[in-house]
Order: sequence, then structure tokens, then C-alpha cells
Amino acid sequence: MAVLARIVVICGVFAPLFSVKGQSNEHFTDTEPWDYYQRKTLDDCPRRFYPDPYKFLFFQVFGGKRAFAGEFKHMAAIGWTTAGGNIQYLCGGALISSKFILTAAHCAVNGEGNEPDTVRLGDTNLVEVEDDVTAQQIGIRSFRKHPEYRPSRKYFDIALIELETEAIFNDATCSACIWLGKDVPQEEMEAIGFGATGYGENLSPTLQKVTLSAVDKEGCTERVPVSKRQQPNGFVDEQFCAGSDHADTCEGDSGGPIQVERIDIDGSVVPLIVGVVSYGTPCSNGSLGVYTRVASYQDWIEQELQHPIDYVACTRTSTCTGRKFVHSKIHRPSDIGPIFRVGLLWDSTSVNAFECGATLIDYRFAVTSASCVQLKSLKPHSIILENTGETVGIDEIIIHPQYRAGKPLHDIALLKLSKFIKQDTNVLPACLSKKDSNETNIRYQSVSAFGTRYSNQELFKKDDFERYTIDIVPDADAVNGIQCENPEFSPNSFYCLNNSVNFIPTVCNMDYGGPVSASDILKNVPYLLGVVSKFSQNCGKDVIVVNVKEYIDWIESVVLDHTSERLIFQ
Repeated sequence: MAVLARIVVICGVFAPLFSVKGQSNEHFTDTEPWDYYQRKTLDDCPRRFYPDPYKFLFFQVFGGKRAFAGEFKHMAAIGWTTAGGNIQYLCGGALISSKFILTAAHCAVNGEGNEPDTVRLGDTNLVEVEDDVTAQQIGIRSFRKHPEYRPSRKYFDIALIELETEAIFNDATCSACIWLGKDVPQEEMEAIGFGATGYGENLSPTLQKVTLSAVDKEGCTERVPVSKRQQPNGFVDEQFCAGSDHADTCEGDSGGPIQVERIDIDGSVVPLIVGVVSYGTPCSNGSLGVYTRVASYQDWIEQELQHPIDYVACTRTSTCTGRKFVHSKIHRPSDIGPIFRVGLLWDSTSVNAFECGATLIDYRFAVTSASCVQLKSLKPHSIILENTGETVGIDEIIIHPQYRAGKPLHDIALLKLSKFIKQDTNVLPACLSKKDSNETNIRYQSVSAFGTRYSNQELFKKDDFERYTIDIVPDADAVNGIQCENPEFSPNSFYCLNNSVNFIPTVCNMDYGGPVSASDILKNVPYLLGVVSKFSQNCGKDVIVVNVKEYIDWIESVVLDHTSERLIFQ
């Protein structure tokens, strides 16, 4: 009767076992610890699993601080060599790979009908020698205008310049990525170039920058004269306007970039090109510039470059050094240990450790979210250690009895494994604590996340993931962070961590079902504080956490109930 009652209450689900052929079980065993069935509480976790506080005192931090030598390393000056051997730089562009520069199609010829023949990189002063040591002068192999561009029209004003030799990335020269959002950023953007600093003035020999804001289509139409011959369809979605009360892009800035910056997981600041300078009103206070929206031409650019330019591909295959750097909250966890995060597996043909996460909390139990185990029509059959590929079958899935599919409350589940954690390895469970984080020696909480591994162009695979943690210091005036705004998120069952960072989109993903953990800085014991909720949007937004503390009594009632196991062994 006891076994039957347990199945009814905890909704046990049995799944088939799974193993990888030829794989050794380095961290798990079929043999239970000698006192496994005598254990009465999970409170003994620190002394049971972490008797030596110095064992895991060494940590590996993801990335390192990079030197910052130039503000706009992707800026290119496009030049025309005169008969006398001088070079006139009349257009700008942005380096988006080691071989290609993004610019405007109308920069294909100068006023005399001649094509540009050279590009200057890594130089912020075109008349002085101060940057000559780092500057690169590279010939142009081809100028590729968009196939639908017509000089008599203002549409499709975008082009790519193929360089004769690859640019060398260093502290002065580095590629940019493309802003691929459907909408233009509403924040202020920066436009850069060597153009005139005012109407009727000469081109600037030094690189200039100006801060501009996007203007909607209606405002653009009102302020920028439109020629029906040049723009029969008016302003189209592939264009946008930007300006300010005090400055704008001017003559000579054509083809140059307007951009925003986003932070990569290692803290490097990556420029994202939103548009290229097309044309505008005469340069003066309150003037307006018209820009070609680069995201509209992603397919064409990828076809010309013969490789993807999405955020992940661009940032993970770049060999840039010396970008600007800010402190990053994101780190790569130590390979030394302790390792307690595992992944869930559904498909034996695709061993992906990052579809959903879970946390080891005992010799043979892991905790995850109920929404994770119900993610697909079939239940997950195994857990996997992402760093070794070792898998262990799931014998039973226990969903919290009050959970209802699609609802946020009680989104927690337990996984009973087919094997036990071995003693004396770096795979160990995280402990549970009934105390609030402000009652312990905890400085910050680490939220489980993942992203694509850095690689070169030849070996790059978008689904080659590695694990990260986002380290967040909870608000001082809140017990476990900020209160979740959604009333469905009960203050007892959930808490939120305030996290607002302008990360590059898609390079970091939340590890739903994975751990929100913290280490006691005096005892070096990892504690599981929560489970990453599926309602958390991304790595740069507030994190919604299922509060494990509220479920410890239920967890113990399941983990420490060995009635059915004793019946089997008797």
C-alpha cells in the first residue's frame, strides 16, 4: 500500500534506460553508499559531500581583460588614387570580415566617374603619421553593388568591397557585426566618418563621431525632401532616418556606419552596424540623415560573403583582439568542480546537453522544472554530464503534485536516477538550505546559462555549446532579489534577480530547469537556491527563479522515502 500511495501522490513516471555505447561510467555506480538507507535528512549535505573546504577553492574565469587601443577599429576610409599619386578619401565603410567592407553603393564612383582602388584601415588621422604604425593600406579587388541598385534612385544603396588581401586583426583593426533586429534601436546610435564637420566645410582628416537618434518614417517624410523621380515609393522599410538637434552625418561620410554597441559574454564590447550613410539634408543644426537599413540585406550579404553573419557566427568565429572591455557577469564554470549541473536527454541520436538542465541534489536524485520534463510528448530518459558525455538513465520522474501544465506555480520536478554518484569525484550534489540567502555567507547568485563555443570559421558549429553562469548580486533591500512583477509569481514560490545588460542577442541562452546556485564563501559549499524558470526571457533580462527553499520538505519526503527500494531488496 505504501508503494501505491507514493505513485499516486507524486505522479511517478517510469522511463526506459539509455546509455552511450562504449562509454565508461566514471562518476556513477550501481552500488549505493553503505549508509544510503539510514540517511534521515538532507541537512547533512555539507559535511557528507564537502568535508574539505579547500578542495574546490580554485576557479577559472571566462575570458580576460583586453587592451583597448582604438575606439572604432572597424572603420575604413575608401580612397581614389589620383594621377599625381595622392589618395582622396571620399567615402567610409565598415570592416565586417577580414576580406569585406560594407559601404554604400553610390560610393562606386567619384565625381569623375572613377572607381575607388584602395582602403585605409586602423587610421584615425589621414594626414598625420601618428597611426601609420598600425594602419593598413589594402587594394580593392572588387566593388559589389547590390544588383538592384540604380544611380538614379535612392533605393538599395548598399555595397560590399572585397579586399585584395585579408586585413590583419590587431589592436587598431577589428571587424564589426550587423544589427539584425527587425526594428532600428530606439537608443542613441553613433555615426562615424571622415566627412565634413559642417555645411560647405572641407572633409575632416581625423575620424569624427556623432550621437544620433532614430526618427520615425512620418518625421523623416516631413523633414527630408523626397524626389518622386528618385524615390517614387517614398521612404521604404529598407531605409531609416536619424539625426539630432546639433549634428548629423555630412559629405564624405557616405557609406560609413551608424551603430550601437552590445556586450559579449566575455565582456568585450562589439559594434553592431545598424545602417550605412546614404544621403540627407544639408549639414547644419537639426539636419537629418537617411541610412540604408543593413538588416534588410542579410541574405544578400551572406550570399556574397559565403558564410553566415548572424550574431553567433559573427562573434564566435572572429579573431579580433583588443576590443573595448567591460566587466562581465558571465563566466565559464570551473572544470575542477564541483559539478552538479546535468542536462536532460530525450533523443539517443542527438546528444544535446542543453535542451533543459537539472541539478544533482543527492546520490541518485536531481531537481529540474516540471515544464522541462513535459517539454516534449515523450519524457526525458537520461541525464548527461556535458563535460564528459557520461549518461545515466532516469528510473522515475516525480512532478510536484500541485503543478498544472502551462502554469508557473509549483514548476518543479525530481528525477530518480538508475545509478548513484561515486564517492571521491568532482561530480557532487549541490546542497539545499532552508535559510534565506541574506542569512548565509553568500555574495552573489550564479544563474545557469549556455552559448555557442568560440571557434574558427572552418570548425564552427552553432550547436557546439558550452555552459556559462551569470553572477548576480541580489538587491540589498530584498530578501532574495526583486519581487516579480507578474502577480502569478507568488513571492513564496518565486523570486526575481535584477539583471539588465545589453548583451548581443542570441549569444547567451537561459538554461531552463538548470540551477541558480551560490557558494558559502567561508565553507566553500555550493547551495541550490532555485531553478531557472521558463519565464526568464534571456541572459540580459531579469531572471525568474523557482524558489527551492519552499519545496525542501516535499523534496525530502521523496528523496528519503526508501520504502519501495527496501521492499525490492528484501
